[in-house]
Amino acid sequence: MANRKDGRETWHRLRDWDKGSTDSERLAYLILESEGYKQIDPSHPLGGRDGKKDLICSNRENKTFIGACFFPRGNIPFYNVFEKFKSDYDGAQKYNTDGFLFVTNQELTLSEREDLVNYVNPKIIVDIFHLERISTILNSPYNYGTRLEFLDIEMTKEDQISILSRQTAHIYNLTGEVIRLNKELSSFNKHTTNDKIETKPVMVEELNSLNSVFGSKIKYHSCSSCKYGFKTIESPVSQNSGSFYGSALGIGGLGIVNKIVTCPKCGNSDPFF
Repeated sequence: MANRKDGRETWHRLRDWDKGSTDSERLAYLILESEGYKQIDPSHPLGGRDGKKDLICSNRENKTFIGACFFPRGNIPFYNVFEKFKSDYDGAQKYNTDGFLFVTNQELTLSEREDLVNYVNPKIIVDIFHLERISTILNSPYNYGTRLEFLDIEMTKEDQISILSRQTAHIYNLTGEVIRLNKELSSFNKHTTNDKIETKPVMVEELNSLNSVFGSKIKYHSCSSCKYGFKTIESPVSQNSGSFYGSALGIGGLGIVNKIVTCPKCGNSDPFF
């Protein structure tokens, strides 16, 4: 039988889940990762006492979350979903985290989701991944591989076109960003009080990296004393100063350091390679 269209195949295979808790928990980990959660640490997906937590992770703001997964087969009464949610949430309170995650293959109406959230301490962040939400996530191009692995749903022609269009748009955006950075860098390199000194502190490593990418020979240096960033003002080093810097760097004044740069802000001199 052909797969149902419009994302319905994903929806039905999630609702009629028959793979057990191990696969459902592993699927939940990947869904959370795709939604920006990080440092996901599973408990016992293969079975065992998990202390009322299936996983622990953090979000983009580095808030810590305890997560629970609930994938029964078929659609069950909300009362049972609510009891499972309460049990997992109550058991997770001993961990004193910032938030609670609940991933389920059950349909939840807006009012039902509100009932779940209202059960939780208002100081706790609640994030509920219900059937419609995770179905949509798995039907996005980023998760086509996950969908194939856990639901055995291959890409359709429409999916392939979607991926191609997104990749094309991404390449177009990257190209535009490179052009913009190149223009800004060219303008930045020219905006000086004279041909050598930059009057404002600069992000030295990033500027040097960009100059390298675009083939520019301009170098920037960060003063070791005051941390001011500036275009390099190169001066020949005398034999004595060369020996001094060589000794200071443990290279015996072998001529490896042959220039110094002088900070226009504080006058400090640094070796320049």
